[in-house]
Amino acid sequence: MGMGRRGPTFLLPGIAPDAQLGFRFAPGTKDISIDDLEHLAKDVRALIKDVAQTVTGKRSTWILTELGLGSVNLAVAPLGLNGESRAATTAVFAGLRQVEEVADRPAFFSERALRLVGSLAKLSRKKGLEVTAFGESVHVTEKSSSHVSEILSMKRQHLGSIIGYLDVVSVHNGVRVTVYGQQGEVVPCTLSEAMLDEAKELLGKRVLVTGTLSVNAAGNPLRMTAADIFQMPPRESIKPLSALYASEPDITGGLSSAEFLAEAWREAR
Repeated sequence: MGMGRRGPTFLLPGIAPDAQLGFRFAPGTKDISIDDLEHLAKDVRALIKDVAQTVTGKRSTWILTELGLGSVNLAVAPLGLNGESRAATTAVFAGLRQVEEVADRPAFFSERALRLVGSLAKLSRKKGLEVTAFGESVHVTEKSSSHVSEILSMKRQHLGSIIGYLDVVSVHNGVRVTVYGQQGEVVPCTLSEAMLDEAKELLGKRVLVTGTLSVNAAGNPLRMTAADIFQMPPRESIKPLSALYASEPDITGGLSSAEFLAEAWREAR
C-alpha cells in the first residue's frame, strides 16, 4: 500500500492502472454521513458490475485501489490485465458521460444501470460527484437524472425486431428474457408461456426476436413483447460480402450481370 495525493493507494498485482475508475465528492464537501458513503459504494458497485457483465458476458471482480481521507474519494479497478478490463471501464465512463450530455441510451447500459445513474445523480445534488478515468473527468449532475427519466420513458410502440444473444430467462411474474444486442443494446423481452421451453433451449445463443417494440424519443429500444423467436448463426460464422464475390460464377448462366438482371426483371413483370 502506498500513499497517494488524496489518500492511501492500494497497489495490487493483476490490476490494470489504466482501467481504474475514480469517484469523489466535490472538494471541501462537509457533513458526509455514513449513509452517503454507503449510498455511493453500493450504487457504484452495482453499476460497474452490471455494465461490465454486459460488456464481457461474465461476472467480474472489482478491487478498491484508492481511498481518500477527509472527503469521500475512492477508486476501483477490475481484477485482470486483459482488454476486457479496459473495455468495461471504458463502457462505464463513456456511458456516464453520455447520460450527462444527452438523453440517449448508452451502449451496454441496462434499465437497472440507468436507474443507478439516476440514484447517483440524486446523491450528487447534495454532495457534487465527479467520475474520473483515463485522465479525464465527468461531473454527474441533475442533468443526468433528467436524462435518465427521458431515456426510460416510452414514446411509441411499433412492430420490430432485435438481434443478439439471449440471456437471463426468468419466470417471475411472467416469462422474460434479456437480449444483448450487437450494438450494445440491452432489451428485456416478455414471452408467452408457450415460448418458455424454446427460450431455455436458446439460452446463450444468438437469436432474432420479433414483436412489439417499445422505444423512447431517441428511438432506443426499451423493451419488447415477443411474438416469435428464431435462432441465428453465430456472428463469426457469417461471411463478409467480400468473401461471397465470385462464389457462384455460373449463377447468371453465361449472361452478363446487366443481361441477367434485365431478364429477371422481364420475367417478374
